[in-house]
Amino acid sequence: MHGHAAENGRVGLERLNEALPDAILLDLMMPEMDGFEFIARVRAESRWRRIPIIVVTAKTLTADDRARLNGQVQRLVHKGECSGKAVLAALDELVPRYARRASPDRP
Repeated sequence: MHGHAAENGRVGLERLNEALPDAILLDLMMPEMDGFEFIARVRAESRWRRIPIIVVTAKTLTADDRARLNGQVQRLVHKGECSGKAVLAALDELVPRYARRASPDRP
């Protein structure tokens, strides 16, 4: 698994057009397009719907924020001293599952 960074949501969407990732690690607080809008755009595109999204954020989420994320992301990890381990555990669980569900024509 290789990682590619995108400095904002617009660039992230462009990268998705170039190649499908095994998973998306997403910060909700991004310039140009916040993480909520990015998630909505990813889930609106049929070929991107099954890509696991792991949100890693320091933002204190409101009930409305959680409702917006419900069913749209596979994991929510709060930034902190254990967040790296939590992200790795989520990747270990979700990426193999995504690979099994991916279509045969996926590169």
